[in-house]
Amino acid sequence: SGKYPDENYAREIMQLFSIGLLKLNPDGTVRRDGAGHALETYSNADILELAKVFTGFDEQDARTNIERTDDNTGVNNVDPMLIRVERRDFFPKRGLDGFYLGDTYPLCGALPPRSFLRRGATFRYFGARRQIPNVKYRTLPAGLQLNKSSSALYKVLCAATTTAACSFPREVTLSEHLPCDGRECDVDATPSVSVQSGDGAVAHYEYIRPPCVTLAFASDGVTVKSLRRRSNRGAMLCADAEQHRAAAACCSAGESERGRGRCVFDGELVPYATAVARCAALGESLCAVPESSDFGFDGCGSYNVFAWTATAGGCVTSAQVQPTGEVSILHSPQRRRDEFDLDSNELFRVSWAGGRYPTVDSGCATDGGACSVHGSTCVCETAVSKRAVFTDPFAIPTAAEVLAQLHIGSPPPDALDAYRQCTSAPCSAASEVQVFTTPAGAFDESTIFRVEVHGRPLFLANLASTVTIG
Repeated sequence: SGKYPDENYAREIMQLFSIGLLKLNPDGTVRRDGAGHALETYSNADILELAKVFTGFDEQDARTNIERTDDNTGVNNVDPMLIRVERRDFFPKRGLDGFYLGDTYPLCGALPPRSFLRRGATFRYFGARRQIPNVKYRTLPAGLQLNKSSSALYKVLCAATTTAACSFPREVTLSEHLPCDGRECDVDATPSVSVQSGDGAVAHYEYIRPPCVTLAFASDGVTVKSLRRRSNRGAMLCADAEQHRAAAACCSAGESERGRGRCVFDGELVPYATAVARCAALGESLCAVPESSDFGFDGCGSYNVFAWTATAGGCVTSAQVQPTGEVSILHSPQRRRDEFDLDSNELFRVSWAGGRYPTVDSGCATDGGACSVHGSTCVCETAVSKRAVFTDPFAIPTAAEVLAQLHIGSPPPDALDAYRQCTSAPCSAASEVQVFTTPAGAFDESTIFRVEVHGRPLFLANLASTVTIG
């Protein structure tokens, strides 16, 4: 919306319920700088940015199974707030000491295909229907229906007793990789699965996908088209082909504004490469939707918000740099969502190399030169690059070096294929760090480091992502 969220709750959480006002030494005394001044734990800029996590809340209807016996709406006194994900602030948020809230989480594109069949995958019992009890008419995608005669996942979730009936445990975590079966092999991911017992009872299990993040600036931008959302209906955005998921909507030759959904289950979202392959297998292609046109497709339910397109010209993300060094993101389509428009005021802090950034006073000059003056701001093209951080297999970094230089997490190696622990002399001598590589053994972007933080394992990718402007 471009409006600042209320800061009061964020401030009180920081001041009263967590870290307090001043930094402390391990013995509880106040930390001070070289001049003897007490070091504050946070600044007002921290409050302004962290307050954005408290966005996207809406009033929730009364629970008909607790507070009301009819279907009428009313005041909810049990859990009055509902989170609407599509209304949350989804821009980067820098926390304390220069770290971002998404640091140490893996990239969503790094999660292996069919993670729901991998060791450690967690399923929670949702109920006999995929419908939110206290939100009228709101159903969720049912996901995959498992084959009770051949699916290994079915057998685990059913947990049948001596009779044919399933026991339907409340929560299940897979202890080993499971083979895919039938339609399970045709999908990359599923939000849920349905299990039908021998006695006819049906249970829906929600797959709890591991938390993951996407990069703010797209490195391989592809245009996606919004299918709904009120004033932003028909808007286009730049999605990252490797990181994001959207609906597969395919068109025959000569079509562009009305496609056909190609999904395994209603509401399915797929990577870009999967969408292209599904269309090609049927002699179709992604739809080249004009920016000025609305777009829709038949089939696959009404749950999808965005669909992949083949709109000409590619999709580019730019940066609008404020005089303060804060940044907002611009997407190249002219019919874009308001949050990605020029002068959106959706600002966030970034870590500038050497503290230098383009300003109007310097004519928005950069090494690349691809910046222009817009009022008091600079609008700059961006390029995203990735590189391996530690590349010498004979110089294993310390745990402190790993934590200081690696900010992107990784799935555990045992959730991936063909990883092995490095057992060379340098790796064995590194007591604080464990290193996992692919069979080639190279120290590259695929390498994973394991360290312990507060007694818990943390897996970090040997990867740094840099946004270059101009």
